[in-house]
Amino acid sequence: MLIKRFDRGVCAGLLLMAGCGGVAFGVPSAKEPSATAKIDLPPLSSAGADREILRGLPAALNGLGTSHPLHRAFSVRWTQQGGEPVFLSSDTALCPTFVPPLEEQDLSFALTADDGILQTRDEVVLRIRRELHLAAPRIAAGPDRMLAYDDPPTPQQQDLATTPAADVTATWEETVAARAPSAPPPDPDAVAPRIFKLTGERGGLASAPDYLLLYPFSSTMMGYQAPVASLAGPQMLTPGEAFALDAGGSADPNGDRVRLRWEEESALPTCLDLGDREQASLSAPAAPQEIAFRVFASDGWLESGPEEVATVVSAGQNQSAPVVSPGADQRTRAGRTVRLDAMGGSPAGTSTGATRTYTWTQTIGQAVALAYAHDGQVAELVAPDVRDTLAFAVHAKVDGIEGPPAVIAVTVVDDTDNRVPAVYLSASSLTPKVGAEVLVSARLLDPEHDPILLVTWKQLEGSRVDLVPVLAPDLATGADAAATFVAPQSLTPLTIEVAACDDHAGCGSAHVSISPIAP
Repeated sequence: MLIKRFDRGVCAGLLLMAGCGGVAFGVPSAKEPSATAKIDLPPLSSAGADREILRGLPAALNGLGTSHPLHRAFSVRWTQQGGEPVFLSSDTALCPTFVPPLEEQDLSFALTADDGILQTRDEVVLRIRRELHLAAPRIAAGPDRMLAYDDPPTPQQQDLATTPAADVTATWEETVAARAPSAPPPDPDAVAPRIFKLTGERGGLASAPDYLLLYPFSSTMMGYQAPVASLAGPQMLTPGEAFALDAGGSADPNGDRVRLRWEEESALPTCLDLGDREQASLSAPAAPQEIAFRVFASDGWLESGPEEVATVVSAGQNQSAPVVSPGADQRTRAGRTVRLDAMGGSPAGTSTGATRTYTWTQTIGQAVALAYAHDGQVAELVAPDVRDTLAFAVHAKVDGIEGPPAVIAVTVVDDTDNRVPAVYLSASSLTPKVGAEVLVSARLLDPEHDPILLVTWKQLEGSRVDLVPVLAPDLATGADAAATFVAPQSLTPLTIEVAACDDHAGCGSAHVSISPIAP
């Protein structure tokens, strides 16, 4: 079924503040050249660029780059191709949202665009990671064009609007649209263009596609050219700063009315829909990063190459984005209090006079109430009475500058699920001189924070020594323990073992080897 408007799904809203309403597709062009009246052109699908996404942090697919050369209406459908299944807010919206799983993996999706006659397909890979490091390249094709009499019907060097970096591999792939079984047969006299999809790849991540239409030579259409896009905007911004984009200078050399198509790319992409407007008033994201805007101009037949503005959003000279580090995932049992610390127990390190705040959001699992302390740096919760995995996203903001988020998971287990205590050992010296006193320290941590009922010290090998405990652990919570001994006269290596057992009969141990040397 053809539609005139799309349900945009839930607007991601992570970076730029703009309208999230539907975008009108399929509005007739002011002028559709008679030479193309019988040509069926497909919608050109774009599932966006491959990218890394943070585990457990709500994300969105981005099909806003999908367009129709003839400005006709089309529908879209998303299907997941690989990875742990996720729930999309809508499989027919251009920008459906979902919550990624907690395990690192690749999720792959296909976007099919269909105008009722022809359809095309594009795929995207989203890599779930604990930390984000890589970004896909940006690449663009030049304007659609009419082939000269002796031009080869394939892309040439002139058809690259951007020169790929040395580490980017550019690939052209011809797009052959599938025809709907119910569609009328194509006009045998119509000569359609060849359609090529351009992508760039770096580090296993592919760019969003850009399409090139090459029309066969026609003596009656000689001199017909694609429009030329124009875009003005700032190159530097501060977080949250208001700014404007102006594409009003876009024009068609043949005097046809043009329609505009926008694309936006950023470190944390949003579904920013600017429709066909010539000017836009926006606000920069609160997190420092680079954002890029592209505009394309189309006369309903040929589309221009892109005009791009790349803008760096950066903090002031003496400012930086605050970083959070909530530490390793936790395990607990029903009814216990769990403490989450955005800085993992470390001080925040805020500059004098700066105001640092923290925002926690539960993204996965049965909803729980959070209690906050220290401007939100610490959040406490009571584990629910069911086995479940909970996930919490946190980010910090200092004087309006937002840092990158992090996600910590809390797994609620029952009494049948138990992991043994972890024992971490260190010694004041691994090669003490004969007769010197050696201090062996132990750190005891239970994964579920179960009480530790028993701690034992044992010598496994070497000349016998007297182990003298000097620090007893708190058996209820796990803590530091320590013992001393005097390095024996023998130079034979000796091994000390420490074992800890929790109240679920789980015992963990570790050992340290010490080699005395002559004085």
